Amino acid sequence: MRTATIVFVLALSAGTARADTTLCTFSSPHHDIEFAGDAAVSAVYVQRKDGPHSLPAGSYRLLRFEAHEARIDFVFENPGDARLPASFTLKGAGREVWIVQGHERERGELHCGP
Repeated sequence: MRTATIVFVLALSAGTARADTTLCTFSSPHHDIEFAGDAAVSAVYVQRKDGPHSLPAGSYRLLRFEAHEARIDFVFENPGDARLPASFTLKGAGREVWIVQGHERERGELHCGP
């Protein structure tokens, strides 16, 4: 399993690089993901050892996002860029959210609200 921490930030406010309000955070032993804003996803940023990277538009799909239920279904498909993380999915609710990268699967938690 990868030991590097990857931080994914989804900015949900149109026209801004990053929204100010955190809606939900996903945490697992090797991944931290922050969902911010209050509208449709407009950008996704990945924090890696060498700094932040923006996921290209069209490389990800937010199939389901319900902050009030702490529920997510997110798919990222790496377009062949070694600077970006491997393709992954993030799916589940509350304490049963799974991130899957290749053959690696790790359980984490999605926390939403104050």
